[in-house]
Amino acid sequence: MTHKFRIPITTITVFGASILLTVTVGIVLYLGFNQAAKSTRQLWADQAGSLINAMEQSLEFQLKPIRYQAQWIAKDIHDLSNLAIFDDTVFGALAATPQVAGAVIVTADGRSRRWLRNPRKIIDEDWSNRPEIMQWLDSVKDQGGASWRAPIWAEQPVGSQPCYTIYRYATRQGGSLAHLLRLCR
Repeated sequence: MTHKFRIPITTITVFGASILLTVTVGIVLYLGFNQAAKSTRQLWADQAGSLINAMEQSLEFQLKPIRYQAQWIAKDIHDLSNLAIFDDTVFGALAATPQVAGAVIVTADGRSRRWLRNPRKIIDEDWSNRPEIMQWLDSVKDQGGASWRAPIWAEQPVGSQPCYTIYRYATRQGGSLAHLLRLCR
């Protein structure tokens, strides 16, 4: 007599239900963790965006007075034959904006006058014999306008900070008038 082995229906039912329950729980966990990871990435992206916006507003708050001071000084520059007449104006501007460490006016022929906040000092120099300065003046003249640019001198405190540069060029009856005004953080 052959004896046939039969699996009871209760075993099949319990085993099948357990597998279906395990698959269902696995799918729910997968979807839950996937959604949680997606939400976390979105939250990080939003926080990074908020941080970048806050930093941008902070920088704008610090740098806007420098831009306004440079524009205010530049509009009153008409005669570059005597750069010493700007001493009071530039030192007043330096006093009004503590973010500014120094300023310089460079004429088209390479003469410069620098004003430093700390120590309060004026430096007159002739940069016409420095090819990198003259090349820099030409590049700024080609670019024109006003913008933030790297500094052109190496002394501290203004040597490693960005500078706001305004370049003006005009033709007058007595010849051309060109000047470069820089205010540096």
